[in-house]
Amino acid sequence: MKNIKLKFIDAGINDSFQYDIKVFDINDKLLYEGTTYNGEICLMLTVNHCYKVFAKSCNHTICKSIYISSSRNTILLWSEKYKIIKPVTFILTDANYNNLCISKGEIILNEQRI
Repeated sequence: MKNIKLKFIDAGINDSFQYDIKVFDINDKLLYEGTTYNGEICLMLTVNHCYKVFAKSCNHTICKSIYISSSRNTILLWSEKYKIIKPVTFILTDANYNNLCISKGEIILNEQRI
């Protein structure tokens, strides 16, 4: 058994609301039912096991399967519906000329939900 923090993130940022949560094992046995405090809850869970987590706030629902490994102490959970899309920009330069940007060397990547 290991103390694991489940942290619920609203809209992709750290301003979590209060969630009512249920945690089940892989046999659908209810292991925990309660409410988060400031979007976080600490539970004693068995390492190297899978669990199902259902969380509901006033207008968000999170349903995830999680795996508890020995190397992790915190698991972040968020609603896919409210994921924020942030563009990432790379500027390409020539390895031999540090201050010389490559013409039209800008690539903008957007994460998009399909």
